[in-house]
Amino acid sequence: MKKVFLTLAAIAALSGAGTSLAWSPFNLPPGNYRQTCNACTMMGHELNCMCQDRQGFPVNSSKYIPNRCNYVQNFNGHLRCTNYRHRHHHWHPYNYTRNFGAGPIWNNADAQQKCPSVCDSHHGRWTGTWNTVNFGRNSVCQCRVWG
Repeated sequence: MKKVFLTLAAIAALSGAGTSLAWSPFNLPPGNYRQTCNACTMMGHELNCMCQDRQGFPVNSSKYIPNRCNYVQNFNGHLRCTNYRHRHHHWHPYNYTRNFGAGPIWNNADAQQKCPSVCDSHHGRWTGTWNTVNFGRNSVCQCRVWG
């Protein structure tokens, strides 16, 4: 029994059990690379994907992703971290709000259809708030975005 326990402890230590990973394979870092890359995996801090270059050809790409990386993009088949959080303060991924134009929004149901994609296009999350700026012409969605 003691031998089995020691063997299991050794396997857990070698496999990295109990260590904290920045990202898991099911929780990939945020970024628009997901639109042009597939088969992405994380091993520790290493992001590996098959990404398209400008001509649409597949490129095997990998990038070290530090904990401070806020946003990853595909540049011609190569992964890049394009937004880093500051080292000195406690960070929350969405730390301020901003309004973005959404065209006319007629009611709450219409806002629920339009605002999430408007905020996503600006790398943010919709707060559930919207306002009409010019009736029938322009409304804005309030988005929580990265600082």
